[in-house]
Amino acid sequence: MPEFSYAGVNPAGHLEQGVLQADSLVAAEALLREQGILPVYVRSKAWWQQWRPPVKKKIGSRSLAVLCRQMAMILRSGMSISDGLELVSRQVSDKLLRREALRLYREVLSGRSLSGAMMAEESLIPGLFARMVATGEASGNLEQILHNMSQYYQQRYETEKRVKGALIYPALLTLVGIGLLTYVFAFLIPQVESLLQSAGARLPLVTRVILSITHFLQNHFLILALLLAALPTAGSLYLATPKGRFFWDRTIAKVPLIGNVVRNLVTVRFASTAAMVLRSGIPVLPALELLRENVGNEVAARALDEAAEGVRRGDTIAYHLGATGYFDPLVVQMIRVGEETGSLDEIMQQMADFYEKEAQTGIAQLMSLLEPVMVLIMGLVVGTIVFSVMFPLFDLVSSFKR
Repeated sequence: MPEFSYAGVNPAGHLEQGVLQADSLVAAEALLREQGILPVYVRSKAWWQQWRPPVKKKIGSRSLAVLCRQMAMILRSGMSISDGLELVSRQVSDKLLRREALRLYREVLSGRSLSGAMMAEESLIPGLFARMVATGEASGNLEQILHNMSQYYQQRYETEKRVKGALIYPALLTLVGIGLLTYVFAFLIPQVESLLQSAGARLPLVTRVILSITHFLQNHFLILALLLAALPTAGSLYLATPKGRFFWDRTIAKVPLIGNVVRNLVTVRFASTAAMVLRSGIPVLPALELLRENVGNEVAARALDEAAEGVRRGDTIAYHLGATGYFDPLVVQMIRVGEETGSLDEIMQQMADFYEKEAQTGIAQLMSLLEPVMVLIMGLVVGTIVFSVMFPLFDLVSSFKR
């Protein structure tokens, strides 16, 4: 019989971890609920079931916000969850969300709880969403939790939209630069080279270097194309592993300006998620587990792992987060104040609002610096190529005049 590792909240409100045997993931969750344990996660111990593809379809934050908002309104009106899901599946425009709402509708109609359907292996609902719904079902406060989650996912959508919007211009500039260089090396320089060779022009060093690069690209085009196609795949496979994500996140954190912006965005996600989770009444240890899975940064996730271990020993969250050195000292100090005053959820929300503004300012500063730097680099590259081509042509024309 397959084995599953689990973590859950027992009736006393403490986090309980262990291993159990069951026929399936659904059966394992049901067994835990029969024992009075609210599952935080249930995972198969078989390695082939633990692996996840690096690319998986996800429902966007905006669609999740819509789902939460509509489900909260449906519960407030007194409609049943199954009827509400059926209504949502007919109203939403997102095809992925529509398909998921239909699946949830069928599962709930067959007698399964909403959280159980969301925790199914084929579910596209984020784990945080499913566990918050499980908490709402257990506490009878599902409507308020859905309302809080709609605000949470709406805020995340707004943040993602600002980041993507800021990256549009640099991305377009990069594509234009690549297209221009491709045209120059593939068409322009070979024509100019044949003209210079037929005229017997004297070639300066910079022209010979550019021609050598052109010959290399022409002779090894297939190999270079295969490498360029394989690098993203290999990179995504490496980044799908915890080791690869940790290396990438740690490297990015050390990059000037960019690292600071990324840390601010991670702090926003950490603080806003913590505020919502703690406000819903989830105990600290299960809350840290949820934060670890949803912080979106492996370095921060490992810092939260150390904080969870410290809490089990009776230490504070702030002490271990400060020891890792990833989060700003202000973050650590605010968490310490929240733990001492018992208002950690309010402190987290204030921190999320503050670092949201800091992240916006950082993104604006980064873009104001990145755009002229990219234009300057492209100008230098294109100018060098133009000079290498035009200089021997001018020299050839002047020799004809003499």
